[in-house]
Amino acid sequence: MISMRSPCWPDPVFKLLLRRLPPCALLLGLFAGNALAAAGVDAGGTESPTAVADCYRLAGEQYAPPAFQGVATDAIDADAAIAACEAARLLAPEDSMLPDLLGRAYQAHGDFANARRFFEAADRAGNAYAKANLGWFAIEGAGGAKDPARGLALLRQAAESGNILAEYSLGLIWREGRAGERPDPQQAKAWLAKAAGQGHAIAMYDLAILLRDTEGKGQDLARSFGWLKKAAALDDADSMAALGYAYEQGLGTQVDFTAAADWYGRAADHHQIDAMTNLGRLYEAGEGVPVDYDRAFALYRDAADGGNPTAMANLANLYEFGMGTGASAKEAAYWLARAIMAGNGDVLEHLTTTPDDYGLPVRAALQSFLQARGLYSGTVNGLMNPETVEGLVKLTGQTP
Repeated sequence: MISMRSPCWPDPVFKLLLRRLPPCALLLGLFAGNALAAAGVDAGGTESPTAVADCYRLAGEQYAPPAFQGVATDAIDADAAIAACEAARLLAPEDSMLPDLLGRAYQAHGDFANARRFFEAADRAGNAYAKANLGWFAIEGAGGAKDPARGLALLRQAAESGNILAEYSLGLIWREGRAGERPDPQQAKAWLAKAAGQGHAIAMYDLAILLRDTEGKGQDLARSFGWLKKAAALDDADSMAALGYAYEQGLGTQVDFTAAADWYGRAADHHQIDAMTNLGRLYEAGEGVPVDYDRAFALYRDAADGGNPTAMANLANLYEFGMGTGASAKEAAYWLARAIMAGNGDVLEHLTTTPDDYGLPVRAALQSFLQARGLYSGTVNGLMNPETVEGLVKLTGQTP
Protein backbone atom coordinates (compact mmCIF):
# COMPACT_ATOMS: atom_id res chain seq x y z
CA MET A 1 0.00 0.00 0.00
CA ILE A 2 1.06 3.62 -0.44
CA SER A 3 0.82 6.73 1.65
CA MET A 4 0.01 9.90 -0.23
CA ARG A 5 2.08 11.89 2.21
CA SER A 6 5.29 13.50 1.18
CA PRO A 7 8.57 13.44 3.11
CA CYS A 8 8.54 15.33 6.40
CA TRP A 9 9.22 19.01 6.73
CA PRO A 10 12.86 19.86 7.44
CA ASP A 11 12.41 21.43 10.88
CA PRO A 12 10.70 19.12 13.39
CA VAL A 13 9.52 22.08 15.47
CA PHE A 14 7.80 23.82 12.59
CA LYS A 15 6.90 20.81 10.47
CA LEU A 16 3.49 20.20 9.06
CA LEU A 17 2.30 16.61 9.20
CA LEU A 18 2.01 15.77 5.57
CA ARG A 19 -0.94 14.22 4.03
CA ARG A 20 -2.97 12.49 2.57
CA LEU A 21 -3.92 9.03 3.49
CA PRO A 22 -2.38 6.92 6.25
CA PRO A 23 0.11 4.16 5.37
CA CYS A 24 -1.43 0.99 3.91
CA ALA A 25 -4.33 3.01 2.52
CA LEU A 26 -3.86 2.82 -1.22
CA LEU A 27 -6.41 0.17 -2.01
CA LEU A 28 -8.83 1.81 0.39
CA GLY A 29 -8.17 5.37 -0.62
CA LEU A 30 -6.23 6.00 -3.81
CA PHE A 31 -8.99 5.04 -6.16
CA ALA A 32 -11.12 7.85 -4.81
CA GLY A 33 -13.30 9.78 -7.00
CA ASN A 34 -15.93 10.97 -9.39
CA ALA A 35 -16.82 12.41 -12.72
CA LEU A 36 -19.53 12.07 -15.26
CA ALA A 37 -16.89 13.03 -17.80
CA ALA A 38 -14.44 10.38 -16.63
CA ALA A 39 -12.45 8.63 -19.34
CA GLY A 40 -14.33 10.57 -21.95
CA VAL A 41 -17.53 8.69 -21.21
CA ASP A 42 -20.85 10.48 -20.98
CA ALA A 43 -23.10 8.86 -18.42
CA GLY A 44 -26.15 10.48 -19.88
CA GLY A 45 -26.15 13.92 -18.26
CA THR A 46 -29.33 15.25 -16.74
CA GLU A 47 -31.36 12.64 -18.60
CA SER A 48 -29.51 9.71 -16.95
CA PRO A 49 -31.67 7.24 -15.04
CA THR A 50 -31.55 7.67 -11.28
CA ALA A 51 -29.48 4.52 -10.74
CA VAL A 52 -26.75 5.80 -13.08
CA ALA A 53 -26.59 9.15 -11.32
CA ASP A 54 -26.59 7.38 -7.96
CA CYS A 55 -23.74 5.12 -9.04
CA TYR A 56 -21.59 8.11 -9.96
CA ARG A 57 -22.58 9.91 -6.78
CA LEU A 58 -21.85 6.95 -4.51
CA ALA A 59 -18.71 5.52 -6.12
CA GLY A 60 -17.33 8.14 -8.52
CA GLU A 61 -13.65 8.46 -9.43
CA GLN A 62 -11.99 11.37 -7.65
CA TYR A 63 -9.17 11.54 -10.18
CA ALA A 64 -11.49 12.46 -13.01
CA PRO A 65 -11.43 16.02 -14.34
CA PRO A 66 -12.98 18.45 -14.38
CA ALA A 67 -14.94 17.91 -11.16
CA PHE A 68 -12.54 15.93 -8.90
CA GLN A 69 -15.47 15.40 -6.58
CA GLY A 70 -15.68 11.68 -6.13
CA VAL A 71 -15.79 9.48 -3.07
CA ALA A 72 -12.75 8.02 -1.32
CA THR A 73 -13.03 4.24 -1.32
CA ASP A 74 -13.10 4.04 2.46
CA ALA A 75 -15.99 6.52 2.48
CA ILE A 76 -18.15 4.60 -0.01
CA ASP A 77 -21.43 3.21 1.28
CA ALA A 78 -20.60 -0.16 -0.24
CA ASP A 79 -24.04 -1.80 -0.11
CA ALA A 80 -25.82 1.24 -1.56
CA ALA A 81 -23.16 1.73 -4.23
CA ILE A 82 -23.23 -1.92 -5.28
CA ALA A 83 -27.01 -1.84 -5.62
CA ALA A 84 -26.97 1.42 -7.61
CA CYS A 85 -24.09 0.45 -9.88
CA GLU A 86 -25.49 -3.05 -10.58
CA ALA A 87 -28.77 -1.43 -11.65
CA ALA A 88 -26.95 1.29 -13.59
CA ARG A 89 -25.01 -1.25 -15.68
CA LEU A 90 -28.28 -2.72 -16.89
CA LEU A 91 -29.69 0.71 -17.71
CA ALA A 92 -26.60 2.02 -19.51
CA PRO A 93 -24.50 -0.94 -20.72
CA GLU A 94 -22.66 1.33 -23.15
CA ASP A 95 -21.12 3.39 -20.29
CA SER A 96 -17.70 1.86 -19.63
CA MET A 97 -17.27 3.82 -16.41
CA LEU A 98 -20.09 2.00 -14.65
CA PRO A 99 -18.33 -1.38 -14.29
CA ASP A 100 -15.28 0.52 -13.00
CA LEU A 101 -17.43 2.21 -10.36
CA LEU A 102 -19.03 -1.11 -9.50
CA GLY A 103 -15.52 -2.47 -9.05
CA ARG A 104 -14.78 0.38 -6.63
CA ALA A 105 -17.98 -0.41 -4.73
CA TYR A 106 -16.97 -4.07 -4.36
CA GLN A 107 -13.48 -2.93 -3.38
CA ALA A 108 -15.01 -0.82 -0.60
CA HIS A 109 -16.96 -3.89 0.45
CA GLY A 110 -13.70 -5.85 0.76
CA ASP A 111 -14.63 -8.16 -2.12
CA PHE A 112 -11.43 -7.80 -4.16
CA ALA A 113 -12.22 -10.75 -6.44
CA ASN A 114 -15.42 -9.14 -7.71
CA ALA A 115 -13.72 -5.73 -7.77
CA ARG A 116 -11.02 -7.10 -10.05
CA ARG A 117 -13.63 -8.82 -12.24
CA PHE A 118 -15.48 -5.58 -12.90
CA PHE A 119 -12.28 -3.58 -13.37
CA GLU A 120 -11.31 -6.12 -16.03
CA ALA A 121 -14.70 -5.73 -17.72
CA ALA A 122 -14.34 -1.94 -17.76
CA ASP A 123 -10.77 -2.23 -19.03
CA ARG A 124 -11.90 -4.42 -21.91
CA ALA A 125 -14.42 -1.71 -22.74
CA GLY A 126 -11.58 0.82 -22.96
CA ASN A 127 -11.86 2.54 -19.58
CA ALA A 128 -8.48 3.92 -18.49
CA TYR A 129 -9.47 4.33 -14.84
CA ALA A 130 -10.21 0.63 -14.64
CA LYS A 131 -6.83 -0.12 -16.22
CA ALA A 132 -5.14 2.03 -13.58
CA ASN A 133 -7.10 0.33 -10.80
CA LEU A 134 -6.15 -3.06 -12.20
CA GLY A 135 -2.55 -1.91 -12.21
CA TRP A 136 -2.68 -1.31 -8.46
CA PHE A 137 -4.50 -4.59 -7.87
CA ALA A 138 -1.69 -6.40 -9.69
CA ILE A 139 0.98 -4.50 -7.76
CA GLU A 140 -0.66 -5.27 -4.42
CA GLY A 141 -1.98 -8.73 -5.24
CA ALA A 142 -5.57 -7.79 -4.43
CA GLY A 143 -8.16 -10.27 -5.66
CA GLY A 144 -5.58 -12.30 -7.55
CA ALA A 145 -1.91 -12.89 -8.17
CA LYS A 146 0.65 -10.27 -7.21
CA ASP A 147 2.45 -9.13 -10.35
CA PRO A 148 4.22 -5.75 -9.96
CA ALA A 149 5.66 -5.83 -13.48
CA ARG A 150 2.21 -6.27 -15.03
CA GLY A 151 0.76 -3.67 -12.72
CA LEU A 152 3.39 -1.13 -13.72
CA ALA A 153 2.78 -1.91 -17.40
CA LEU A 154 -0.95 -1.34 -16.96
CA LEU A 155 -0.34 1.98 -15.22
CA ARG A 156 2.00 3.05 -18.02
CA GLN A 157 -0.59 2.18 -20.66
CA ALA A 158 -3.27 4.15 -18.85
CA ALA A 159 -0.93 7.08 -18.21
CA GLU A 160 0.15 7.24 -21.84
CA SER A 161 -3.52 7.69 -22.74
CA GLY A 162 -3.58 10.76 -20.48
CA ASN A 163 -5.35 9.19 -17.51
CA ILE A 164 -4.72 11.36 -14.47
CA LEU A 165 -5.05 8.56 -11.89
CA ALA A 166 -2.37 6.56 -13.70
CA GLU A 167 -0.12 9.61 -14.09
CA TYR A 168 -0.38 10.40 -10.40
CA SER A 169 0.14 6.74 -9.50
CA LEU A 170 3.38 6.56 -11.48
CA GLY A 171 4.53 9.72 -9.74
CA LEU A 172 3.94 8.04 -6.38
CA ILE A 173 5.67 4.83 -7.45
CA TRP A 174 8.88 6.64 -8.39
CA ARG A 175 8.67 9.03 -5.50
CA GLU A 176 8.48 6.24 -2.95
CA GLY A 177 10.02 3.27 -4.75
CA ARG A 178 7.21 0.76 -5.34
CA ALA A 179 6.39 -2.08 -7.72
CA GLY A 180 10.03 -3.21 -7.69
CA GLU A 181 11.29 0.22 -8.75
CA ARG A 182 13.84 2.33 -6.93
CA PRO A 183 12.88 5.90 -6.00
CA ASP A 184 13.55 8.18 -8.94
CA PRO A 185 12.79 11.85 -8.22
CA GLN A 186 13.11 12.86 -11.85
CA GLN A 187 10.54 10.35 -13.07
CA ALA A 188 8.34 11.14 -10.10
CA LYS A 189 8.41 14.84 -10.92
CA ALA A 190 7.69 14.20 -14.59
CA TRP A 191 4.58 12.12 -13.92
CA LEU A 192 3.32 14.30 -11.10
CA ALA A 193 3.71 17.30 -13.39
CA LYS A 194 1.49 15.62 -15.98
CA ALA A 195 -1.23 15.02 -13.39
CA ALA A 196 -0.80 18.51 -11.93
CA GLY A 197 -1.08 19.96 -15.41
CA GLN A 198 -4.58 18.49 -15.62
CA GLY A 199 -5.60 20.61 -12.65
CA HIS A 200 -5.50 18.22 -9.71
CA ALA A 201 -4.49 19.92 -6.47
CA ILE A 202 -3.13 16.79 -4.76
CA ALA A 203 -0.68 16.21 -7.60
CA MET A 204 0.30 19.90 -7.50
CA TYR A 205 0.94 19.64 -3.78
CA ASP A 206 3.00 16.46 -3.97
CA LEU A 207 5.02 17.87 -6.86
CA ALA A 208 5.65 21.07 -4.92
CA ILE A 209 6.92 19.16 -1.88
CA LEU A 210 9.17 16.99 -4.04
CA LEU A 211 10.60 20.05 -5.80
CA ARG A 212 11.21 21.67 -2.44
CA ASP A 213 12.75 18.73 -0.64
CA THR A 214 14.92 17.26 -3.38
CA GLU A 215 18.55 17.81 -2.49
CA GLY A 216 21.06 19.37 -4.86
CA LYS A 217 20.38 20.67 -8.34
CA GLY A 218 17.03 18.88 -8.54
CA GLN A 219 15.61 21.31 -6.00
CA ASP A 220 13.48 24.11 -7.46
CA LEU A 221 12.00 26.31 -4.75
CA ALA A 222 10.52 28.83 -7.16
CA ARG A 223 8.63 26.13 -9.06
CA SER A 224 7.57 24.53 -5.79
CA PHE A 225 6.16 27.84 -4.60
CA GLY A 226 4.30 28.31 -7.88
CA TRP A 227 2.59 24.94 -7.65
CA LEU A 228 1.62 25.56 -4.04
CA LYS A 229 -0.03 28.83 -5.03
CA LYS A 230 -2.01 27.06 -7.74
CA ALA A 231 -3.10 24.26 -5.42
CA ALA A 232 -3.98 26.67 -2.61
CA ALA A 233 -6.12 28.64 -5.07
CA LEU A 234 -8.05 25.39 -5.64
CA ASP A 235 -8.91 25.39 -1.92
CA ASP A 236 -6.55 22.57 -0.96
CA ALA A 237 -5.96 22.98 2.78
CA ASP A 238 -2.62 21.15 2.89
CA SER A 239 -1.32 23.37 0.13
CA MET A 240 -2.49 26.46 2.01
CA ALA A 241 -0.56 25.27 5.05
CA ALA A 242 2.54 24.51 2.98
CA LEU A 243 2.27 27.91 1.30
CA GLY A 244 2.21 29.52 4.74
CA TYR A 245 5.35 27.58 5.61
CA ALA A 246 7.02 28.73 2.38
CA TYR A 247 6.31 32.36 3.25
CA GLU A 248 7.49 31.87 6.82
CA GLN A 249 10.76 30.19 5.83
CA GLY A 250 11.40 32.08 2.57
CA LEU A 251 11.19 28.99 0.35
CA GLY A 252 10.87 30.20 -3.22
CA THR A 253 9.79 33.64 -2.07
CA GLN A 254 10.75 36.39 0.35
CA VAL A 255 10.10 35.82 4.04
CA ASP A 256 6.72 37.34 4.80
CA PHE A 257 5.26 36.55 8.21
CA THR A 258 2.05 38.41 7.43
CA ALA A 259 1.42 36.27 4.37
CA ALA A 260 2.42 33.17 6.33
CA ALA A 261 -0.14 33.96 9.02
CA ASP A 262 -2.78 34.63 6.36
CA TRP A 263 -2.29 31.25 4.65
CA TYR A 264 -1.99 29.38 7.92
CA GLY A 265 -5.26 31.04 8.91
CA ARG A 266 -7.00 29.95 5.72
CA ALA A 267 -5.81 26.39 6.22
CA ALA A 268 -6.82 26.50 9.88
CA ASP A 269 -10.31 27.51 8.79
CA HIS A 270 -10.37 24.12 7.05
CA HIS A 271 -9.33 22.47 10.33
CA GLN A 272 -5.82 21.71 9.05
CA ILE A 273 -4.23 20.89 12.40
CA ASP A 274 -0.63 21.57 11.36
CA ALA A 275 -1.55 25.04 10.15
CA MET A 276 -3.29 25.62 13.49
CA THR A 277 -0.04 24.70 15.25
CA ASN A 278 2.09 27.01 13.16
CA LEU A 279 -0.39 29.86 13.36
CA GLY A 280 -0.50 29.44 17.12
CA ARG A 281 3.26 29.76 17.21
CA LEU A 282 3.10 33.00 15.21
CA TYR A 283 0.56 34.42 17.69
CA GLU A 284 2.76 33.32 20.57
CA ALA A 285 5.83 34.97 19.03
CA GLY A 286 4.06 38.00 17.53
CA GLU A 287 5.35 37.31 14.02
CA GLY A 288 3.06 38.62 11.29
CA VAL A 289 0.29 39.04 13.86
CA PRO A 290 0.06 40.74 17.26
CA VAL A 291 1.10 38.71 20.29
CA ASP A 292 -2.05 36.94 21.47
CA TYR A 293 -1.55 34.14 23.97
CA ASP A 294 -5.27 33.45 24.19
CA ARG A 295 -5.45 32.87 20.46
CA ALA A 296 -2.26 30.79 20.53
CA PHE A 297 -3.67 28.65 23.34
CA ALA A 298 -6.95 28.05 21.49
CA LEU A 299 -5.12 27.07 18.29
CA TYR A 300 -2.72 24.77 20.10
CA ARG A 301 -5.56 23.14 22.00
CA ASP A 302 -7.55 22.42 18.84
CA ALA A 303 -4.46 21.08 17.07
CA ALA A 304 -3.45 19.00 20.10
CA ASP A 305 -6.93 17.54 20.31
CA GLY A 306 -6.50 16.67 16.62
CA GLY A 307 -3.31 14.75 17.37
CA ASN A 308 -0.53 17.19 16.49
CA PRO A 309 2.45 16.36 18.78
CA THR A 310 4.14 19.74 18.31
CA ALA A 311 0.96 21.52 19.41
CA MET A 312 0.89 19.30 22.50
CA ALA A 313 4.40 20.40 23.46
CA ASN A 314 3.62 24.05 22.82
CA LEU A 315 0.42 23.77 24.84
CA ALA A 316 2.46 22.38 27.74
CA ASN A 317 4.68 25.45 27.60
CA LEU A 318 1.69 27.79 27.87
CA TYR A 319 0.29 25.83 30.79
CA GLU A 320 3.63 25.92 32.62
CA PHE A 321 3.95 29.69 32.39
CA GLY A 322 0.26 30.58 32.50
CA MET A 323 0.13 32.22 29.09
CA GLY A 324 -3.36 32.31 27.58
CA THR A 325 -4.57 30.10 30.41
CA GLY A 326 -4.06 29.56 34.12
CA ALA A 327 -0.68 28.16 35.12
CA SER A 328 -0.84 24.43 35.84
CA ALA A 329 2.14 22.14 36.30
CA LYS A 330 -0.21 19.15 36.14
CA GLU A 331 -1.64 20.18 32.75
CA ALA A 332 1.84 21.01 31.46
CA ALA A 333 3.07 17.55 32.46
CA TYR A 334 0.01 15.90 30.93
CA TRP A 335 0.57 17.53 27.54
CA LEU A 336 4.31 16.81 27.61
CA ALA A 337 3.44 13.17 28.22
CA ARG A 338 0.86 13.24 25.42
CA ALA A 339 3.46 14.70 23.08
CA ILE A 340 5.85 11.85 23.88
CA MET A 341 3.06 9.29 23.37
CA ALA A 342 2.33 10.86 19.99
CA GLY A 343 5.95 10.45 18.89
CA ASN A 344 7.46 13.87 19.63
CA GLY A 345 11.05 12.77 20.10
CA ASP A 346 12.22 16.34 20.61
CA VAL A 347 10.28 16.59 23.87
CA LEU A 348 11.67 13.30 25.13
CA GLU A 349 15.22 14.30 24.24
CA HIS A 350 14.79 17.75 25.78
CA LEU A 351 13.44 16.33 29.04
CA THR A 352 16.21 13.78 29.34
CA THR A 353 19.17 15.93 28.25
CA THR A 354 18.25 19.40 29.57
CA PRO A 355 15.61 18.74 32.25
CA ASP A 356 16.30 22.04 34.02
CA ASP A 357 14.58 23.80 31.12
CA TYR A 358 11.37 22.58 32.76
CA GLY A 359 10.34 23.71 36.23
CA LEU A 360 10.60 21.36 39.19
CA PRO A 361 6.79 21.27 39.67
CA VAL A 362 6.33 20.14 36.04
CA ARG A 363 8.93 17.41 36.41
CA ALA A 364 7.34 16.24 39.64
CA ALA A 365 3.92 16.20 37.96
CA LEU A 366 5.43 14.08 35.18
CA GLN A 367 6.65 11.58 37.77
CA SER A 368 3.14 11.44 39.25
CA PHE A 369 1.74 10.87 35.76
CA LEU A 370 4.20 8.00 35.22
CA GLN A 371 3.33 6.54 38.60
CA ALA A 372 -0.37 6.51 37.74
CA ARG A 373 0.44 4.49 34.62
CA GLY A 374 2.69 2.06 36.45
CA LEU A 375 5.84 3.34 34.75
CA TYR A 376 7.59 4.82 37.78
CA SER A 377 7.74 3.64 41.39
CA GLY A 378 10.28 6.07 42.82
CA THR A 379 9.94 9.22 44.86
CA VAL A 380 8.05 12.15 43.36
CA ASN A 381 10.77 14.78 43.71
CA GLY A 382 11.10 16.28 40.23
CA LEU A 383 14.60 14.83 39.73
CA MET A 384 15.26 13.35 36.31
CA ASN A 385 16.75 10.13 37.67
CA PRO A 386 17.30 7.00 35.53
CA GLU A 387 13.97 5.51 36.63
CA THR A 388 12.10 8.62 35.53
CA VAL A 389 13.91 8.63 32.19
CA GLU A 390 13.06 4.95 31.70
CA GLY A 391 9.41 5.67 32.41
CA LEU A 392 9.35 8.55 29.90
CA VAL A 393 10.91 6.35 27.22
CA LYS A 394 8.22 3.72 27.82
CA LEU A 395 5.54 6.35 27.16
CA THR A 396 6.42 6.42 23.45
CA GLY A 397 3.64 4.85 21.42
CA GLN A 398 1.27 4.38 24.34
CA THR A 399 -2.34 5.48 24.08
CA PRO A 400 -3.57 8.40 26.24
